Amino acid sequence: MYSTKISSSLKALSEYAIVIGSAKIGKEAPMTATDISRPLNILQVASHDAIRAGGSVQMMRLAVGLQERGHRVVCVFNQREGGEDTFSPLRDAGIPVYRFPMQKIKKYYGMLRFRHFLATQNFDVVHAHRFRALRFVALATRGMHIPALVGDRKNSFPVPAAWARLYGSSKVDCIVVNARLIKDLLIQTGKVAAEKIEIIYNGVDLAQFHPALDGSTVRAEFGIGPDTPLVGMIANFAGKKSHHISFDAAVRIL
Repeated sequence: MYSTKISSSLKALSEYAIVIGSAKIGKEAPMTATDISRPLNILQVASHDAIRAGGSVQMMRLAVGLQERGHRVVCVFNQREGGEDTFSPLRDAGIPVYRFPMQKIKKYYGMLRFRHFLATQNFDVVHAHRFRALRFVALATRGMHIPALVGDRKNSFPVPAAWARLYGSSKVDCIVVNARLIKDLLIQTGKVAAEKIEIIYNGVDLAQFHPALDGSTVRAEFGIGPDTPLVGMIANFAGKKSHHISFDAAVRIL
């Protein structure tokens, strides 16, 4: 049962929760860094084949941050042609990068290779980013013991029943979400226990993004005057993400 498995994984999950920004998995009182008894051995898995989209960038930043805090981090990506040049931020930080095919018929060969790879390691936590990566890990590791398997969900689209079954299964120890709405959506499926969902809000790297930054170069490039109100949006634009709401709001406000 989930409750039995979570208790055996509690320490790894609790310590991992600290280093990614949460402090309340399995504990009533907030934990501090003194609760971490040793550096963790962490595997980050993405179904992306390059570091370009938002989810892969978030994973890269998380991996580098964990490595800087003294943990051992390894990253796994989907294997396709190209994309190698985008992994330099990880390799420059001393983080090993491996690739396994995760799509179509090739994914079965990838699962076999991944299973052998995992058996040679001693990971405390495996964190799968996006559902495809979580499904890949779950299928590849059937019958294997993983101290803590963490999945995540970062959008508010409806949750398919098949996805909810995996999120709620005993194979998965914790689901990290970045908003209360997403936690509620998972709970409403009736297949995911509330206590295995942890909310960790998105963060901002204040060393790179702060009010003191000079935006005059961008204004000059686009011919925008210094006194003109300016709001920027950088994203992979897609209709399902409802960016039009921001555009409509900008028209009304500006």
